[in-house]
Amino acid sequence: MPLLGNKLFYLGILIFNLFYISYAENLQVMNLTNKNDSNFKMLNNNFANSKLLKKIEDYAKKHNIQFGIPEGDRFFTYGISTFDISKDYERRKVFAFEKAYLDALKKMAQTIYTRVESKIIQEIKESAPSFEDLQPSNSEILKKKILALTDASLNKALEKLGVSPEKIGNLNLEKKRNLLLDSYRKKVISETLANLGGTLVLKTFEEIGKDGNCAVGVIVYNSGKLKNLADYFARGDIPPYRNLSKAKPIEKYLPKTPKEWLATWGVQVVWDNKGYPALISYAQWGYPLVGSPRRLRIKDKLARKKADLLARSYIAQFLNMNILSKEIAYFEQKLQTDRIIGSGMIREIDIDKIAETLYEEAKATSKANIKGLTTLKVERYCYKIKDYQACSYFVVKILSPQNMIKVDNYLRARENPRREMENVKQKNNFYKEEHLEGISNTDVSDW
Repeated sequence: MPLLGNKLFYLGILIFNLFYISYAENLQVMNLTNKNDSNFKMLNNNFANSKLLKKIEDYAKKHNIQFGIPEGDRFFTYGISTFDISKDYERRKVFAFEKAYLDALKKMAQTIYTRVESKIIQEIKESAPSFEDLQPSNSEILKKKILALTDASLNKALEKLGVSPEKIGNLNLEKKRNLLLDSYRKKVISETLANLGGTLVLKTFEEIGKDGNCAVGVIVYNSGKLKNLADYFARGDIPPYRNLSKAKPIEKYLPKTPKEWLATWGVQVVWDNKGYPALISYAQWGYPLVGSPRRLRIKDKLARKKADLLARSYIAQFLNMNILSKEIAYFEQKLQTDRIIGSGMIREIDIDKIAETLYEEAKATSKANIKGLTTLKVERYCYKIKDYQACSYFVVKILSPQNMIKVDNYLRARENPRREMENVKQKNNFYKEEHLEGISNTDVSDW
């Protein structure tokens, strides 16, 4: 009996230790997130999410990156999205990457919006001292302070916001108050949109969990220099940047392993073999290995075309976002700002809509000049994750000054879809639950 008692005693200690370790690990993960961030309310209930957050934090520490805190004119943040891998894994993952990017853009919009609002409050408080203690995003107090302004203060505040005296004219107090609120909000939104342009992907992650869920993470950042770079490319002009010390053959920017191909997504900026900046786009699309041979051949052809289209669209969307952010900022397009603001003085601004509007408009428009966009590589893999089997195409496109001037003969040959299909060989790879990381070619110290 004493022997049995000792066994039970040590068994109890073991169970307690296991429980404590599990609790401590979850607590550590929880501390990495903002408790007020709705994106992370359920993260610790998901194995893949928890591991992914740790990988993102480790990457940030290694590269001295702080999320959500502006560093000069540079800003870093990240987004996470989850999905069930039991069905349409290869396509759901693409949508998850896009959602994670948009979520990161929303976080960026939230922070930038608050900063811009604070700056504008500082600008107009000289003419309206009652704005001194106004806290950003407190719309009710903002309205009360506007209602309390005198006619002279309203005139000065409107002029600070760029409203011409002619437009103010002989408006009565009520119309001036409405105009001030409208001008204030439009200016905040416009400047926020302007700061969202030039947002690139820095690093991507994928975590395949034991529970059948998959999580993807996208680290994004932007800077003034990236916005300028996007301006040049969008106009079809040669960017005035060069770094010979970092010149590298563009083939060096390709993923090297199947795991890297599976987890790499989005647009990055690199230095080409002549030391000029280039935009490189990574896209993928696939299909489940279900159906007759004829059906699979059709799926294969469509997947190849879809991946090619996505690789092209990602670069176009990045450039279009930069163009649209400036157009809205400079011309205050009524359609865009009204879509966010609504009508009347009691409508609240949904800050997430600022990011969503820019993102969706950039997908729907075609303003950027992408001449010289060239296919660098097409790869194809068939793989099995748990019991799910699929094939995916991976397409890499590059936009560089050299291509804009004269497309190299080798790259021109790669643009031929027939030759690309002939060169792509089926490769089978089998994965269990594990961590995958996309490649990161961008040196943030350059941009």
